[in-house]
Amino acid sequence: MVKIWIGNIAPLLKPEKFDDYYCQLPEHRKKKADHQGVLLKKAQSVGVWILWSRLKERYGLTDENVYNLSHSGDCVICSTVTSGDKDVKLGCDIQRIEDYNEKLPSRFFALSEIERIKQEPTIQQQKEVFYRLWVLKESFQKATRLGMKLDMRSFQIALGSPSEIIRQPKEFLQKYYCYEVETREMRQELKLKDYKIAVCVTQPEIDEELYEFIF
Repeated sequence: MVKIWIGNIAPLLKPEKFDDYYCQLPEHRKKKADHQGVLLKKAQSVGVWILWSRLKERYGLTDENVYNLSHSGDCVICSTVTSGDKDVKLGCDIQRIEDYNEKLPSRFFALSEIERIKQEPTIQQQKEVFYRLWVLKESFQKATRLGMKLDMRSFQIALGSPSEIIRQPKEFLQKYYCYEVETREMRQELKLKDYKIAVCVTQPEIDEELYEFIF
């Protein structure tokens, strides 16, 4: 079963709260946080690892379990496979919806995806579809373990319920399941209407409820 947790790291922008959680990190994660140039990036680095640590405690997991991390703006997410199956491929992505340039899809997306965006009658709606596709595509990139080394135009995703990878690079033989994560039931102060979240995994069992951790 895939579990997904989310947290708002805005409290970590306060030095006392940041230091409290920073002290709980292993040395390699402290070094990773130290290398970040601005406070928000440091808070994201600390917060996302704390989220993984708490998730491990909750489900009795270890670092051997498959997991993936992502952050954007004030939010961090962690997804993991609780079954202990090390062969499962898993990726997750969260993106804050920001400015949109109509030229962006042609730089990153396959032709069918570009046409899907153009079907929307307004720029606002086109931006919405762009970010939906973006998180789905990036979660697949992360699930393949290649990340941005995998050209976004080398595979295609069709939006739906659920969304589906309709063309994927031939070197990836497994079936990947794509999920857009529902956020409507979360607390208003998380402002998740400003974010898109997706998970891609090579097993069909997923808990589609988004669990919130309070920092």
